[in-house]
Amino acid sequence: MLVLAFFKPFGFIDFDKLEGGDLLIAEREGAANCMTTLKLKDNFTFRETNVCFGVTEIKGNYHLQNDTIYFDNVNIGRHEKGFYKFAVIRHQNSVTVKSVLI
Repeated sequence: MLVLAFFKPFGFIDFDKLEGGDLLIAEREGAANCMTTLKLKDNFTFRETNVCFGVTEIKGNYHLQNDTIYFDNVNIGRHEKGFYKFAVIRHQNSVTVKSVLI
């Protein structure tokens, strides 16, 4: 069993890939090293994960209209009071890309 933990530390099944491919991944780091990650999937679903003294997830569907993302059928996670109805995409000249060596 220890050998399995060494070769597959995150498990055999990657549940994130089962939900579809990633179209957009946005991250924000807040105070006390809290991290918020928003992932838009190619099957028009989204997931926002907030890791700050615990993990909270918000899931739902989205649709695009011009430069706006509209969030639909939002399932709000615990300790959350609300979620945005839409987001506007603005173009920026500088993009930070993180790469990981595998």
